Amino acid sequence: MRIDCDATFRAIGKNYQGLEPDARGGNKKAIDKDEGSDYARKHAWFSSNASKRLQGDEMVELDYTKFDGLLPAVVQDWESGDVLMVAFMNEEAFKHTVETGKATYFSRSRNKLWVKGESSGNEQMVKEIRIDCDADTVLLKVVQKGGAACHLGYKSCFFRKVEGETLVVTGEPLFDPDEVYKK
Repeated sequence: MRIDCDATFRAIGKNYQGLEPDARGGNKKAIDKDEGSDYARKHAWFSSNASKRLQGDEMVELDYTKFDGLLPAVVQDWESGDVLMVAFMNEEAFKHTVETGKATYFSRSRNKLWVKGESSGNEQMVKEIRIDCDADTVLLKVVQKGGAACHLGYKSCFFRKVEGETLVVTGEPLFDPDEVYKK
């Protein structure tokens, strides 16, 4: 039996050097599952490391290598489950979020950290943090103070709905951004 182990190793954030591209390019060569083979050695490594990573007292190990040191952060309302926004976090933003309980992101346009609500007062108090299977995306479940997550004043940044070839605005803004941000 042959098994492609690349996805498994990638999912736990490790790079096993024994895998090489196949003739088609891109995909990794499969590994024989015979006892004593590379597969058996790699599977033993995976099993021991996966169990360490899946225990409740594990250290959080995130993969910041895929997006130039940043992780996408999906932000969801703690009570309703509505998606409020998507932002990016670098390692410092993630640590600050964990330490303070306030959602902190990395602004790519300003090239600095920002605590959500530092200008508007619409803070996000983090109730739960989840990490995806590849450890390269974060889900924050938050209590949204002030009701609006969007810098345009809406509850969610996803206030526009595609209907055919038209964007339809759903909901009303909860604040005037010109007033709040003094633009």
